[in-house]
Amino acid sequence: MARSNGRAALASGRIDALVTWEPFVSSIQRQTKARVLADAQSLAAYKRYYVTTGDYATTHAPELAVIFEKLVERGRDVKAHPQAATRILAKLWGIDEETVLDANAKRSYEVGAVKRDAFGEQQAIADAFFAAGLLPRPGDANAVAIFKPGQ
Repeated sequence: MARSNGRAALASGRIDALVTWEPFVSSIQRQTKARVLADAQSLAAYKRYYVTTGDYATTHAPELAVIFEKLVERGRDVKAHPQAATRILAKLWGIDEETVLDANAKRSYEVGAVKRDAFGEQQAIADAFFAAGLLPRPGDANAVAIFKPGQ
């Protein structure tokens, strides 16, 4: 179900609950009387991963190091200048500025290098997906190569 369809279905009463993420949680809360029943705070940290192939990382390490540094800088900029970031993101996302400001207050926008000791959570998620039949075979989070910026 598309985000806007989910919001409309919830607002109209066609569905009683919806699973979504920011900034759509803030949007739904601002536009309806919906309340958060549960979040993943105790289940998983909210992390995004930027992924490429091993070959690309090997042959383009200098470029990836620059991209990594720019991501770190932009993450800091978003938190240091929330109003400016809100104006830009509201246009990109097609969401009103107050909702984006609410959503961004809940996000860190911190970008850091991947550390292998953080993969325990990813492994637990992969194991749960395999147990539920959503993955055809078990995954091994530790089997992936890690890009180290500047190396």
